[in-house]
Amino acid sequence: MSANRTLSQLLQGEATFTDDIAPDNLHYGYTVRSTIPKGKILSITIPPLPEDYICVDYKDIPGKNELHIFGETIPFLAETTVHYIGEPILLLCGPDAFRCRELARQIIIEYKEETPHFSPANAPEENIFDTIVYSKGSFSNVKKDSFTTIEHTYTIGSQEQFSLEPHCAVSLWNENSIIIYASTLYPFSIRNNIALLLGIHKKKVKIIVPEVSSPFGGKLILPTIIAAHTSLLSYISKKPVKILYSRKEDIAYSFKRHPAEITYITITNNEGSLMGISADITLDSGAYKLSSQNILKKAFLSAFGRYQCDHFEFKAKLVKTNKVPSGYFSGSGELHSLFALELHTYKIAQTTNMDPYMWKKKNIIVNSGNYSPSYPAGPYTSSMAVLDTVVKISDFLRKFGAYQAIKKGRNPLNELHTPLRGIGLALCPHIIGDFYEKESDLYTIIVRLGKNRKLKIMTSLIDMGTSKSAYFAMIASRILNIHISEVIIEKIDTDTIPDTGPTINARAVYVIGKCIEQACELIKQKEKKKEYPIEIKKKVNLLPKKKKQAELTHFYSPTTTWESTVIEVEIDPVTFTTTCRGIWIVLDPGPVINYEIAREHVEAAAVQNFGLACMEVLEFKNGIVYQNNISEYTIPDITSVPEIEVQFIQRESHHKYNPIRGLGDQAVIGVTPAYISAIFQATDNYFTSIPCTHESIHRFMGNRT
Repeated sequence: MSANRTLSQLLQGEATFTDDIAPDNLHYGYTVRSTIPKGKILSITIPPLPEDYICVDYKDIPGKNELHIFGETIPFLAETTVHYIGEPILLLCGPDAFRCRELARQIIIEYKEETPHFSPANAPEENIFDTIVYSKGSFSNVKKDSFTTIEHTYTIGSQEQFSLEPHCAVSLWNENSIIIYASTLYPFSIRNNIALLLGIHKKKVKIIVPEVSSPFGGKLILPTIIAAHTSLLSYISKKPVKILYSRKEDIAYSFKRHPAEITYITITNNEGSLMGISADITLDSGAYKLSSQNILKKAFLSAFGRYQCDHFEFKAKLVKTNKVPSGYFSGSGELHSLFALELHTYKIAQTTNMDPYMWKKKNIIVNSGNYSPSYPAGPYTSSMAVLDTVVKISDFLRKFGAYQAIKKGRNPLNELHTPLRGIGLALCPHIIGDFYEKESDLYTIIVRLGKNRKLKIMTSLIDMGTSKSAYFAMIASRILNIHISEVIIEKIDTDTIPDTGPTINARAVYVIGKCIEQACELIKQKEKKKEYPIEIKKKVNLLPKKKKQAELTHFYSPTTTWESTVIEVEIDPVTFTTTCRGIWIVLDPGPVINYEIAREHVEAAAVQNFGLACMEVLEFKNGIVYQNNISEYTIPDITSVPEIEVQFIQRESHHKYNPIRGLGDQAVIGVTPAYISAIFQATDNYFTSIPCTHESIHRFMGNRT
């Protein structure tokens, strides 16, 4: 694959997606799911099946009925118990997809229902998966002093991944091996899990990844389950099998962003300085914990931002509920904590009679080094640079002051005839280069230079239309003095590429980019001997105790990059309709390779978080997703989002070729607190939940008038 893949290839239909794979004699799979949220399976009655149709359950699995992901284990098919509505129990397969659905409706499953728990608030003690407790200084003693104490509880709703392409997998069993086409961000997870499922060696499993649309994390875990189901059906039927989720199935059964409830208590002195801070976080894991423990860890690391304070207190728990599991979602953990924290600081600034910019400037830490509680700072920081820049380009100080003055002198709401306006500000650090504690501690990239001086880079990272491939090619081109067109990024095929781990934006550029840089430096040294081809395998050690062969192994530590966001809103005093007047975002990712692609990446993240802030309502009623189709689950469109102004600031770096840290797991997470802060200034009501919908504002404004 060329490093210069463009969007036009996708728009012109030149790209091949998983659903485009259609082998001869293709059969279609369908998943029969639990219809109760919790209970035991007593009996299953299957109707007579036509010729060429099969139905399988967990007893038909030749290997292990276990999905292993990030150190956690869940069953591919339920055995004797079910834990949420939609949990897979049976798989049907046949030459006609519609007929499979008809047969599924004829299957009768009897259960012994048990009492489900749909909210962490009423879940029993045994439903607590994990906890984190941390303290520094003496928050309780500071609380006794006569300072200003502010306490609020914030809630973050669930959110659908809403992948641009359907979830799909195609499997082809061939005597003693299998080929799987899957839209995934983690091909080697599929390979390893299918080998366990079918009881065969990993070398007998080949994963090919066609084009993958940008899914913000939705293609990390679920594709492994779908691939396992198609593989089992293909293994038993000896036919190629495809499973394609409809949009309704996707919304109903795919893994969501973790809902959360977060309580902050802050203590400030008369000058507005932060004296103590306490955070209490509850994350709803759903029926299984999957990546939830790592999300909890990131929420902990982000809970105190980067504000100067000597007294901290942190409690967090991860709770099981009988709902669709929450899974990996770009920005999760960071987004939860920083939404609540940044919105809370807006309230602090108001209480201490300071504008949000001055309060942040007074309390932010500007020196390098570790800070609260163990956040990676890196050799330099740029928090004030991004903050000052976004305040300037948005004209924040003038607008904030003007809107405050207007609010103080305006008539009661029922007498207003002019729009209400507000403006919000957020400052968010992003952890770059982190990893999941229970994933593999060693990943590999391969770089090979041929005699014709064409370079091949082999990695299992998925590009998804972002600039990762272009960046890798740029690094190699500069070091080896070859044209960028001579750099080839190999297609994703587990037979030919090494395991580079899951594609997670927070480390793809910062970690893997450095490995490619070092590999190219070694090639440059060895090229003096003119002995081709020259191949370098570079390993990424996540744990220092595993470090071996210093010249071929790179151990990295996380660092920080910064984002600051301003949002301006306007509310009609009659209809209470909210309009977003502008979004300004400033980031410090290091030097930018392709401004157009980087800006598109930032804008996409901003739009996704804008949806979470004000419109993407995803409710569960008795364990069932209520908004289960595209007409009921509202996402932002071109009419609801204004023009987004994005700027990247540049700063000096000690890296010769690879000064880039990247845009983080999710490029923008400050949209949610900035939006709610703007609503707060406009309405003078402190909304503490997202999404804060038009209906929420209408209810409040209607009551006030």
